[in-house]
Amino acid sequence: MERLYKNVVIFLAALLLGLTFTIQFKTTQQGVGIVTPDTVPQLNNELHNIKTEIESLRQQQSDLKKRVEAYENAMGDQDNLNEVIEGQLAHVKILAGLSDVEGPGIEITLDDSNWETVGENDPNLLLVHDEDILAVVSELKAAGAEAISINGQRIMYNTEIRCGGPTININSVRYAPPYTIAAIGEPNTLFGYLSDSEGGYLDLLEYYGLQVSIERKERIIIPAYVGSINFKFLKTYKEGE
Repeated sequence: MERLYKNVVIFLAALLLGLTFTIQFKTTQQGVGIVTPDTVPQLNNELHNIKTEIESLRQQQSDLKKRVEAYENAMGDQDNLNEVIEGQLAHVKILAGLSDVEGPGIEITLDDSNWETVGENDPNLLLVHDEDILAVVSELKAAGAEAISINGQRIMYNTEIRCGGPTININSVRYAPPYTIAAIGEPNTLFGYLSDSEGGYLDLLEYYGLQVSIERKERIIIPAYVGSINFKFLKTYKEGE
């Protein structure tokens, strides 16, 4: 058992060292060449993405360092080690979407238009479609949302969002409008990303007549995923096999 403990600590320490090298590489990359007025917006966007990635890596490095220290401190005490492992399991369940979570964020409601169809206008343009919800979810992820739900359905890696007539299927459950999309993250960042006056996606939906509301929330509760997860083809990769 003691050998297993040591292997765990060595693995985490190696992972921590790898993240350190990654951060150093990101922060020491050379420039991008000639800068022109046309390339400034693109470079600013790339700079923002790199800074965000570096900050994320630094946070991961800090978290792994704390884990290494926790395992080292618990190696001599079985009860403490069990507590540390249980804490790590709870953390993994949160990452996997298998635990209820809460935090600040925003709540978005999308509903079909209340406009009347005029002439030969396509009435489908006045309905909320799966691509509208998919676009909002994508924007929320890009803005840093840490957990998302739609009408109480937790958004997972394999969540399907697709039209089924006048309704939309989410995690194989059929819902009619309105659709409430809840997201946990920095409220102002999420709000600004979705409602920016110079191209926010929600403004575009409102332009086409859909009913849209967005609200910052100090506390949002997002439930755990309750469906089944079955892998038919996916398996752990072991080098050399």
